[in-house]
Amino acid sequence: MHPYTNMLLRSIPRVDKKLEKLEPIPGQPPRMVNIPPVCPFLPRCPRKTDVCMEELPDLIEAKKGHYVRCFNPIKQEVRASV
Repeated sequence: MHPYTNMLLRSIPRVDKKLEKLEPIPGQPPRMVNIPPVCPFLPRCPRKTDVCMEELPDLIEAKKGHYVRCFNPIKQEVRASV
């Protein structure tokens, strides 16, 4: 449900259908060595808002057993076919 996770899933090659090209994620992956006090995926997130640049959201249980730390989570997650 996190926008960055959603983009990662959409960038995986599919075996069940032909794609003209993969959906790349713009920018560089976050450096997890010095994690900032805001979302580390902020520079690459298409759903970022002003509040995202000020603080880290709380971890919430979006569905039973499914947690997300995002102010603007995606309601319908994209699933990768393997």
